[in-house]
Amino acid sequence: MISEIRIDKFIWAVRFYKTRSIGAEAVKTGQVLLNDAPVKASQNVKPGDTIKVKRNPIWRTYKVKSLLKNRVGAKLVDDYIEDCTPAAELEKL
Repeated sequence: MISEIRIDKFIWAVRFYKTRSIGAEAVKTGQVLLNDAPVKASQNVKPGDTIKVKRNPIWRTYKVKSLLKNRVGAKLVDDYIEDCTPAAELEKL
């Protein structure tokens, strides 16, 4: 079992972004936060961490449940992350 994974690889594997390079670019431009702090694409994610992803016009918040080695199907994503986006953010939609 893996204990850490790069954030750019993780956000690609749980299908936040279509390609890993698009995910890395989003991290680089500040559209992804790890534990409410800006990160570099090479920073590692651990279970229990909080990831915020900018999805215009709101910030979606996710909690990492467990890590994965490869990209998974859309139906399996809920096994790895938990959506914790506040209701106030969702109302903006």
